[in-house]
Amino acid sequence: MIDTQEVEIQKNIQMGKLQDLEIDLFYQASKLLRSNLFINHPYRNTVEGSYQSIACLEVEHLKEYTRRFFLPNNCVISIVGEFDVPRLKLKIEKLFKRWRKNSLQVTLSPQGPPQKVIFKEKKIPQREVVLEIGFAIPGLNTPYRYAADVLQTLVSGQGSLFFNKIRRAIGASYTLGGGIIIGPETGALVFYVATTPENKNQVREKVIEIINQLRTGDIKDEEIEDAKKLLLTRYNKELIEGTSYGFHLCLEELLGEGAQEYKNYPRKIKEITKEELLDFIDKFIDPSRCVMVEVGNI
Repeated sequence: MIDTQEVEIQKNIQMGKLQDLEIDLFYQASKLLRSNLFINHPYRNTVEGSYQSIACLEVEHLKEYTRRFFLPNNCVISIVGEFDVPRLKLKIEKLFKRWRKNSLQVTLSPQGPPQKVIFKEKKIPQREVVLEIGFAIPGLNTPYRYAADVLQTLVSGQGSLFFNKIRRAIGASYTLGGGIIIGPETGALVFYVATTPENKNQVREKVIEIINQLRTGDIKDEEIEDAKKLLLTRYNKELIEGTSYGFHLCLEELLGEGAQEYKNYPRKIKEITKEELLDFIDKFIDPSRCVMVEVGNI
C-alpha cells in the first residue's frame, strides 16, 4: 500500500534537493552532457528527476512502475554478513512466496556516438567553470568495460596524466579526472576539469591535446601499470564494505555472468595490454565525435 500523503512529502523533499542542485556545477554539467550525448536513450535523464516529472508524479504511476519492473525474474537479492543460512532462507521464502513472475517489457533505443562535436554551455553564478567532455562507449556486457576502467583511472587523481599535464604544467585547475556513466548496453567516459574563467580556453585546448596524445599511443607502460594497481586497490577496499560487496554480487548476476564473477575482475584488469587500451581509445575516444560542455562563470 502506497501512502498518498507520504508520496507528496517525498515529492516536496526532492524538489527542494533539485533547487539546491541548480548551482551545483558538476551536477549541471553532467545533466547538460547527458541530455546531448544520450539523445535516444533513457540515460539522458538524471536519477533526481526534473521539476516537471516530479510534479506530475501520482500514486498510480508508482503502482504501475512496480508492476512492470519489480518482478522476481528481474531481481537479484544479495545478503552479506554473518547469519544462519537455513533460517534466513526460510524467512525470505516466506516473505516473497506470493511474488509471481511476469513478462518484462523494456525497449531501449540503440545509442551511438555523435557524428560531430556538440558544444553546449550554461551560465551559473559561481566563481569557477567546469568543463566536461563525454564519449559514448560500450556497456558492461562487453569486454571493453575493463579497458574503460583502466583509462578512467589513468586520468584521475594525483600523479595522473591530467594532473601532470594540466595542473602541474599550467596550474589552472581546482579538480580534474575522469568518470564513467555506464549500464549493461551503453555508457559514456567523461573527462572533467574545474578551472577559472580566464583559463577555460587554455584548459580545454590542453584536454584535447592530451586526448590526441593518448590516441597516438603516448602512454608509458609504467603509467598503465600504476593505474591498474590504483584501480585494484580501490576495488579491494570496496569489497571490505558489505554494501559494496553485495552490489558487486548483484551486478554480475544481473549481467548474466553469475555472482562469483566478481572474483575474476582483478585478473581481467591485470590482463589488459597496452595494445587493448589503445584499441579502445582509437575506437571510442575520438575528439571529433564527442559532447563538450562548459558550465559556470562563462
